[in-house]
Amino acid sequence: MKSWHTSTLIKRALSRSNESDSYWNCVHELRRRPSQETFDAAVSLTKANTNAKKALGADILAQLGTPAKPFYEPSLTALWSLLKSPKSPMVLYSVLTAIGHLQKETDSRRIKDVTTLSSHPSDEVRMGVVHALLGRRDERSIKTLVRLSADKKSDIRDWATFGLGTLIDVDTPIVRKALERRLADPDLDTRSEALMGLASRKAPSCKEHLIHELKSAEPTSLVFDSAAALGDPALLPLVQTHYTDIDRDTDSGWLASLDEACKALSNEVQD
Repeated sequence: MKSWHTSTLIKRALSRSNESDSYWNCVHELRRRPSQETFDAAVSLTKANTNAKKALGADILAQLGTPAKPFYEPSLTALWSLLKSPKSPMVLYSVLTAIGHLQKETDSRRIKDVTTLSSHPSDEVRMGVVHALLGRRDERSIKTLVRLSADKKSDIRDWATFGLGTLIDVDTPIVRKALERRLADPDLDTRSEALMGLASRKAPSCKEHLIHELKSAEPTSLVFDSAAALGDPALLPLVQTHYTDIDRDTDSGWLASLDEACKALSNEVQD
């Protein structure tokens, strides 16, 4: 694949589903070629007459030449232009995700064009909005993520809650309330992200919910991370009970989080 010409990679990507490994292997290879030729080809795709080509162009521009991003400004110009014209949810998702990768957190140019899509009927587009806003601290972006943290789709709630709780350290009443509302979410991943966000802010409101999750048969690693972040030594006995669950099939990441929580809480006891 490394020896393939740019046009060959594009043709192969377009012949595959954009959810397939083959498609993304081609995209990743093109992103590793931050040349004028690759950039021009990607921009031409964004101006093509099919949704598949437009989406592919946006997917390439999203991380072309990362981390240097030599075509940062002209890539954003092409993406903002594509966002203006009527298009399919697939194209919108690719464009929004690309903007999320490229736009700097301090740059609020045209962010309203993103947030206005937060009520789009397509789940795919609303997820794209979340990805476009991750890591942003401006009021408009935060309010939009708060709204999407209560979305009907669990994946969208999960990512929006992660964006509010972990990717920014803003600690305002609106952010805390949004995270607290997700503590009773039916989706485990969303609940865990809310716990992590509140624990890292040392919010007392999360302790009871954290105890409840620690008493469950299989807490997620994020629950252990939350216990470590909250730093309440009273949680140590509950965390330690999960060492009885360890066997040779235990996930190493889960075990690492358990160990770290015990270490952090033990240090709190000693202090």
